Amino acid sequence: AHPFRKLLLRAVGVKQEWSYLMVVVTVLGFSGFYEVLEGVVAVLVSPELGAAYLGTQGDEWDAQKDTALAFGGALLAMAVTWTADRRRRQRPY
Repeated sequence: AHPFRKLLLRAVGVKQEWSYLMVVVTVLGFSGFYEVLEGVVAVLVSPELGAAYLGTQGDEWDAQKDTALAFGGALLAMAVTWTADRRRRQRPY
């Protein structure tokens, strides 16, 4: 999440206040895209062995869990980053 934030701040020019939200949305988008792509590849390569290729071990909610974990990780990373940035701005130098 942190490299995405630096990229958004420096290359794209997103305002610092919006960068935290944009990172979470970007990570969620990439995670969802990857899970969809993985499922499509599994069906195209071998429809009868698709579940075995995905490595879900019988868990039909594996893709949703992976996406939720990516979302939670990005949220946690941006909460820690926001807190650190806020403390840094409040220090008198």
